[in-house]
Amino acid sequence: MKVLIYFNSKNPHDTFEGARLRKTLKGACESQDVPWVDDKSEHVEVAHFISEKDLPLLQKTKKGGTKTVVSALYCEEDLECAHLKIGRYGKIGLRKKAKALMNAADLVLVPSKQAKKLVEENGVSANVSVFPVPVNIPRFNLSDLESRLFLRYYGVSPERKFVMITGNFYERKKIDLIRGLAKALPKIRFYFFGETHPGDEFIVRHYKVRATPNLKFSKISGDDIYRSAMLHASAYLVLSPLPNGMTIMEAFAAKTPVIGFADQTLNPLLIDGVTAHMAATEKDLIDLIPAVAENRCEDTTVSAYAIASKSTLLRSGRLLLKEYNKLLSPPTPTKEEEDNVKKKEGKKHD
Repeated sequence: MKVLIYFNSKNPHDTFEGARLRKTLKGACESQDVPWVDDKSEHVEVAHFISEKDLPLLQKTKKGGTKTVVSALYCEEDLECAHLKIGRYGKIGLRKKAKALMNAADLVLVPSKQAKKLVEENGVSANVSVFPVPVNIPRFNLSDLESRLFLRYYGVSPERKFVMITGNFYERKKIDLIRGLAKALPKIRFYFFGETHPGDEFIVRHYKVRATPNLKFSKISGDDIYRSAMLHASAYLVLSPLPNGMTIMEAFAAKTPVIGFADQTLNPLLIDGVTAHMAATEKDLIDLIPAVAENRCEDTTVSAYAIASKSTLLRSGRLLLKEYNKLLSPPTPTKEEEDNVKKKEGKKHD
C-alpha cells in the first residue's frame, strides 16, 4: 500500500495547523512502515486530503480508482483547511465547498463524536469515522537552548508571565475579546499568533499599532519558536467554540495549562478541573487567567499529559492503517445480497 498525503500550502513558511497535521499523518504512516508520497502524479492506493481547495484533485483521483480520505475539523484556525463557519447568531455549520469535499470522499475522519454528529447533521452522507487527534510528544522535548528560542526572539524575560492564543487575523470577535482581556490584566502579557492570507500583512500591523503594551500580535515565526512559546506559556487560551484539538493536544504534550472559554462542546478534550480550567463568562476569564498563571489553581497538566501520552503516533498509525485497510478490503455482502447469491446457485443445481 502506498498513500498520498496531500496539502500544498500557499504559506509554505508558516507553521500552521494544516502543515502540522500533514506532518503528523506522515509520521503515523511511518510508524507502521506505510510508504507515503506527496507527489500527486504518483500512483497510490489511498489519497488523503486536508483542504477543501483540493476537491478537484480528490475527484480526479477517485475516478482513477484510488480510495480517498478527508481529515475534517482538525484545522479550524487554518485559513486553508477550515471546514466550518459561524453564522450571524453563533450557529456553527459547514462551508459549502467543505461539505462537497466530504461527500466526495470514501471516508471522512473527524476528531470526536461531537464532530461526527455535527458533520452528519449538516448533510454529510459519506462514511464518517472518529480518529482521535494524534500528537508527536517528542516535538516538545527540547534542549535548554532550543526551549529559550521564543524568549530570545521576542525579548521575553523567563520570569515574565504570558498567555498564548492562536488563530487567524480575521476572527474579529476573538481579537476584540483578547484586547479586552489585555486591558483588564495589564500585568500579564498576551501573545496572539495568527495567520493571514498572502499579501494581507497590513492587517497584522493594524492590530499591532492599536494594541496595549502587554498585547503582542504576530504571525507564527517558525515551528521551533512556536514550540518554545508553548513550553514557556503560563497558559494556552481556547476562546473560540470551533474545534481546536490539534493545538490543545500540543499544549497537553508541552504540559502547559489550558483555559477554555464559554461553550467548548466541540473540544471534548477540555474537562473542567481535570484537563483544563473553564470560564463561562468574560469576568470569570479575567479572574481565572491570573489564578492559573500564578499557580493558584489545581494542576490539570498531569491528567492532560496522560491523555497526550496515549495519543502517540504509533497508536494513531495503527488506527489509520486499520481505516485504510477497511477501504481497500472487498465490501462485506449484505444479507440480502447473500440470499440472492444462494438463490442463483440453487437455480443452477435445479
